Amino acid sequence: MYINFNIYFHLIEKYWRYLFFLASFTYFIGLIIRYHSDESEEFLKNKKENSKESLLEIILKNKIKILALMFIIGFFYAMYMLSLVFFNSFIPMITNFLKEKMMEINTFLLFLDFLLFIGFAFFFKNIKKEKVMKFAVLCIMIFIFPLFWMLKTESIFIIIFVRTFFVIIMVLFTFPLHAFVQEQVPVFDRFKIVALSFALGSHLIGKSQVFISFWLYKKTKFIFIPAFYMFFLSFFAFLALKYFFKKETVFCKTLTHEDYDERFNLE
Repeated sequence: MYINFNIYFHLIEKYWRYLFFLASFTYFIGLIIRYHSDESEEFLKNKKENSKESLLEIILKNKIKILALMFIIGFFYAMYMLSLVFFNSFIPMITNFLKEKMMEINTFLLFLDFLLFIGFAFFFKNIKKEKVMKFAVLCIMIFIFPLFWMLKTESIFIIIFVRTFFVIIMVLFTFPLHAFVQEQVPVFDRFKIVALSFALGSHLIGKSQVFISFWLYKKTKFIFIPAFYMFFLSFFAFLALKYFFKKETVFCKTLTHEDYDERFNLE
């Protein structure tokens, strides 16, 4: 958001270094919160029993689960990169619009991204997380090719429509993601499994979307090439969701407002 504001007002060359100071501030806040957080009783109970397991043993024991999480997390990162990074350079390559114009649109899309997280969390709170995420993945599988076909246009309104669609689907998939992931992993192995899945899924599958898509487009000059990457990734993400959807075990149920009030005796 900070970068886009500076680009929009043509201040990026002067103030880009301040971004690192802002980032360090968030790291300290996260460190303070983590330091003062209490471990759950379940974690402390199982800590001694599972402390002797090596990382390799945990990976081998949960290899299918980690692979499934990699595709789900990779899809999230790929959608983020596609919506808010890739299109900023790809659209000027296939249309007459300048990159500066795409960055201006990007600023408003980030505002939309923020507002949608709040709105979706309210409107979809009574719908199962798996169903919301499956719907988002299916939308990409169905509409990815028609939307890329629409990008070859001279209308800025069509460009805004396509980019807005991807941001909406990205937020729709993302807002229940972290709660969903927490529910699929036992608490005593959660940190290692989730951290490893995020690291591998984000870097190998998600963030590589930009590089792979640009490389394939440069080799082929075929506008639908980036869409193929997202189509196959969404297909594997859908299979991963079905794998977890069939499992009956939920290791950490997300509390509703009613559960929270009852547990902590709030009125």
